Formats: sequence, structure tokens, C-alpha cells
Amino acid sequence: MSAKVVQENLGDAVISAIVQFARKDIKTVAQIEDVLDHISNANKRYVIALAIYGARWIYKLQLVTLTSNEEQIAHVRAQISEYGSSCEAILLNMACDDGFKYSGIPKFYHVIRYCKSKRIINASLSNKLHTLRMWRNEIHMEIRTSPKYLDYSKQAYSILQEVIIQTRRWKSVPIKTL
Repeated sequence: MSAKVVQENLGDAVISAIVQFARKDIKTVAQIEDVLDHISNANKRYVIALAIYGARWIYKLQLVTLTSNEEQIAHVRAQISEYGSSCEAILLNMACDDGFKYSGIPKFYHVIRYCKSKRIINASLSNKLHTLRMWRNEIHMEIRTSPKYLDYSKQAYSILQEVIIQTRRWKSVPIKTL
């Protein structure tokens, strides 16, 4: 067997092991869609599930590649963006189901306020969502490069879980979690 074939086989085995590890313990897109079955629009449900799956996938790749410093911060930024966008999309769907009207693209700020006013979410979650919105939209890069920022991904995932629980409760459907 030539050295090139051995290298290719070794590379295939390593990549296969990485993919297997990354897929372990994260729900598939279809399983995430099931958690989001309280979202009335099937296409939106699928797109949100893809975003959540992508954020979880990035998290697992971060673990397997042992990223640190700038690479780790890049992973965290992507996760926060995806979790924040997923929260926004879930809440916008709930608000629209409740009669929320808007023209153009609604601002996450207004969606959070509407959902709080209609008791789709509680005040505590509203405050957390405003924080997540600030992290996602933050333009002051010093915040995004501090070591403290690395914990924000876990917090953002926790906020997403809370959004799912509270919106499922508002829809009066059994609680499911990621």
C-alpha cells in the first residue's frame, strides 16, 4: 500500500471519528423540529431547527478541535448569533400567531416587548433576551474579545431553552426541550 493511500485512509478515519463525535449527544434537525412543533409554519420551523443544529454542531467542533483564543471566540460569536436569531424567530412566530402586525423587518427589541406585554414570555426572560440581543448586535469588539465572552454561548443556549419552554407553555402544549 502506498504512503498516499495510507494517509488518505488515516485522514478518512480521523474525519469519520470527528463527525461521529460531533453528532453524538446533539439532536438531529428532525428531532429539533419536533421540539419546535408549536411553531405553526413548517418552513420556519425547519429553518429555525437548522440554525439551532448548526450552533450545536459548531459547539461540538469547538470541543473536538480544542480551539482557544481567537478561534474559540469566533465559534462563540457564531453560536450567540444563531441562538439569538433562533429566539427572535420563535418569538416572532408566537407574536404573529397572537396578531402582531408589522411592516418591513421587525426589530427583535419590539418582538420581545410585544411578547412580554402579551405574557408569551415573563419579565425575567424578557430581560435575558434583551441581554442576548445586545450581545448579538454588539459592535464594541472589546466585549467580544474578553475571556468573559466565552461563557455567553452557554447563557445564550440556556435562554433559547427557556424561550422554547415558555412559548410551548403559552401555546398550551407539553413541554419539550433540546
